[in-house]
Amino acid sequence: MSKPLLFDGKTYLDRGPIPPDIFRDKVIKGMTMSNPTLVFVVYVPLVLLFAGLAIAKFHVPWPSFLAYAAGGLLWWTVFEYLTHRYAFHYQPTSSFGKRILYVMHHGHHQYPNDERLMVSNPYVSLPASAVFTGLAWLLFGGAGFAFLTGMLGAYLAYDWLHHAVHVHNFKNPLFQALKKHHMRHHYKDPETNYGFITTFWDRMMGTKD
Repeated sequence: MSKPLLFDGKTYLDRGPIPPDIFRDKVIKGMTMSNPTLVFVVYVPLVLLFAGLAIAKFHVPWPSFLAYAAGGLLWWTVFEYLTHRYAFHYQPTSSFGKRILYVMHHGHHQYPNDERLMVSNPYVSLPASAVFTGLAWLLFGGAGFAFLTGMLGAYLAYDWLHHAVHVHNFKNPLFQALKKHHMRHHYKDPETNYGFITTFWDRMMGTKD
């Protein structure tokens, strides 16, 4: 590559194809995907399963179900913001770390229109979901499935919307507001606008441009 793998905090805005790199291309194939419908194929049944478990098996009352689901959605917005700001924009020093972070996120800033770098592969997201499932069970018992319904539903919205704002231009006002917020993160200042499905945490943390 002619440009360094270490993301320097500035958007490269390179619209050409990614130069071939055997290591990177293998990792991209394993960690990312270009077809966002696969996320729905995997996670819609999982969200419905968790909702069914909470209601039918563990008999979580509807008011409690909605409260836990809202808590899961809220937690996702926090997790999304913190992960994007402190993990995806971390500057590793080792060559291996640079390559992994490049595939996970830095490459998306260099090539924001490459669909391979927009949506996570379930091979990556499912193990993380399994960890959160265990934690939700330990913390909330059967009501944890209601929490996960909200959290994974929000994740679905995140993955689809992230792909959509890069490849579509729907006229919906909310969609346009989120698209503008995210595009300014890419094309104006990558150290601002870390939140995606909400701008709330950027406003709270002083990172809204």
